[in-house]
Formats: sequence, structure tokens, C-alpha cells
Amino acid sequence: MHARFVRVAVRSLAVAIAAGAAGTLAWSPAQAAPAPSPLGPGFTIPDSDGNVGASHIGAYGPPGPKVFGNAETYCADPERKGPADSGGYSDPTVVTSWTSSVTGKPMPRENLAYASYVIGRYGQTRDHAQAAAVDAAVYEWLAGGTYGIDGTRGKQRLAYPVVSPTARTLVLRYIDEAKRYAGPYALHISPSVTKTHTGQKVTVAVKVTSTLTGAAVPGVTVQLAESGSGTATGRVTTDQQGSGAWEFTAGETGNATLRATATGLPGSHVLSAELVSLAGHVSLSGGRSVSPSRF
Repeated sequence: MHARFVRVAVRSLAVAIAAGAAGTLAWSPAQAAPAPSPLGPGFTIPDSDGNVGASHIGAYGPPGPKVFGNAETYCADPERKGPADSGGYSDPTVVTSWTSSVTGKPMPRENLAYASYVIGRYGQTRDHAQAAAVDAAVYEWLAGGTYGIDGTRGKQRLAYPVVSPTARTLVLRYIDEAKRYAGPYALHISPSVTKTHTGQKVTVAVKVTSTLTGAAVPGVTVQLAESGSGTATGRVTTDQQGSGAWEFTAGETGNATLRATATGLPGSHVLSAELVSLAGHVSLSGGRSVSPSRF
């Protein structure tokens, strides 16, 4: 059984946070692709009462019914019946808290961040195994109990013969990754000097970190622009240590402003940080910007 949705930052984002790319996963030659589900990417499975073909593990949306435009959407409430019984799902909603319908208990705020990360990073897919893994991760964080990854029903949903074993491998990876890289995020930029002369090179250190875990986030593209002493633009992508560096040449004497913007972080808004001049020569000061705490 499936039902109510929570829109945990279900945005179509071009994201590459982890080392692995979020592409379509190829089927092994020995694995036959299942018949398309009428509900969306994933697998048709028995429900918790054993009714054959009465439930679904995966996303809701194209190529199935459009639940929220062209986005793939994920159920967060396993205790209600599916779209055929409820007359179709309404639009997902953005939430800042969540109570599990399975346990009846409020879920920790961090769980919303974890679910937001997994949906934002991996949720927009037509791959059956990947969609099933995202669904299982959402249940782990927002349903829990018997529907958790190690709960009776959680294990059962991933163990049906029709469900690719790749789905369990992926969900374990997603859970581990979310615990390290879930947001909100902070974008930090620091120049190598605060004052310099025209024509000199200035190196700007860039880092993106999770304010939830403190971990530096790899694979984030940051756009940079310098103005005031001249005009320079560029971009860097954070490395496996979550850091990057950009270099520009200081132009005219006076004050300079450096602005950095990072987009495409799962479950977060656009981040921006700005270094504003102090005084004299070409001057830069450091700072950081923290994203809004919305999941």
C-alpha cells in the first residue's frame, strides 16, 4: 500500500555530489527487464497483505500518471492505499517536520534532510532499480519501523524476485552517502590575500560543507565573478576533499568584490557568498553564506 506524498525537495536538479554519476543504470545481461509499471519507474509487487500486484516500489510519475508535472515523486506514507483507491494523488508539499504513520512518532529533523538529499540527488530517474532504491531510502527515513531498511516489510519489498538485487545495493549506498553529505550547506570563499597590487594573481579557495554533518561536499560546481578592480569570471568544481581554487588577476587600484554561487545541491536553495572590499589597493575580505534550513 502506498499513499500520501511528501515533497522532500523533489526538484529536477543537475547535481553531481558524490563520486558516482546519477545516470541510468544498465541491466546485467542476465537480468531481464520487468514489464513497465503503470505507476512509474520501479517494480510492481504484492502489498503487505500478500495481494499480488497491489503495490509498487519506486517512483510515481512518467512514464506513469503525472503526479507532479514531469517530476518523479515518492511516497512517504505506506499506511494509505495507492492512487487507484484514492482517486489520484494531489501535488506533493514541502514540509519542515514529519510524523511517521507507521510508528506514530515524529521523525528527527535530520531524517528530512537525509530523505531530501536522496530524492534530490537520485530521485529523477527512469531506472527501475534506482527508483526502487530511492523509495526504500525515503521509507527508511520517514516511515521507519517495519518499513525501515532492516524492518520486516522493508526487507520484504526489496526481496521479491521481480525486484532487481541492485536496488538493495544502491539504497545502502544512498543511506551512507546521505549521512555524510545531506544539507543544509555552507559555501565558503577565502582569498589568498586581502590586499595586493594591480596585475598580481589572487587565488581564491572555495569549499562547500554540510552544516548538518560538517563534511566537505565533493563534485559541486561553483561560479565565481570578480568586479571592481576589473572583470573576471570562472568556475571550479570541488574535488574529493570538497575544496577547489580559482585564480584571477587584480585589475585597477581600488576596491574589489568577489561573488561565488553554487547551485544544484540536493534539497537546498541556491547558495551565494560575497567578499566585499575593505580599503586601499585591491582589497578583499572573507566570509561565508549558509543556506536556508528548508527541506
